Amino acid sequence: AKPGQQIGDRIPGVDKQMDEFAGYVDFRQDINSWLSLDAGVRIDHHSHVGTEWIPQGGLAFHLPRQAELKAMVSKGFRNPTIREMYMFPPQNPDLKAESLMNYELSFTGQLLGGAMSYGVNLYYINGDNIIMTDPALRKNVNSGEIENWGVETNLGYHINRHWQINTNYSWLHMENPVLAAPEHKLYA
Repeated sequence: AKPGQQIGDRIPGVDKQMDEFAGYVDFRQDINSWLSLDAGVRIDHHSHVGTEWIPQGGLAFHLPRQAELKAMVSKGFRNPTIREMYMFPPQNPDLKAESLMNYELSFTGQLLGGAMSYGVNLYYINGDNIIMTDPALRKNVNSGEIENWGVETNLGYHINRHWQINTNYSWLHMENPVLAAPEHKLYA
């Protein structure tokens, strides 16, 4: 604390309030033995940004031999936080909400009586106003548009009921790379 300032004192100019309220509905319906429908919507109201509808939907095809093929489309949305807008450098009170569209196609399955599981997920993301810190400006900014696509794979094996081995790999292509988003990731 500065001389004359006690811990817990307010910092002048940072007396802000934001209110956010959201609700959602998720729905899954088996159409028949081989097809399920997934649908949902979230409504989000933010005192500084306004109201946003965030839908998602998809189909799951149940295939033979414990396999499944899924197709999903969803909207992503994130309001800026009070910290990003008003507190501490790199604050920026002019930030807009992040928004994106996500398209996914995945295939999952099991082998060896369910002891081994595997999956592959292809995705494409198109978004705008992603919030990031610009080191040159030393402040939070909306980055403009992003366009990413990639693949994720996973493999797991249950050795017994107490032990399991898992590994996954992801490859990410970004038209406009951002900090802390590696092109390749491997976990074992």
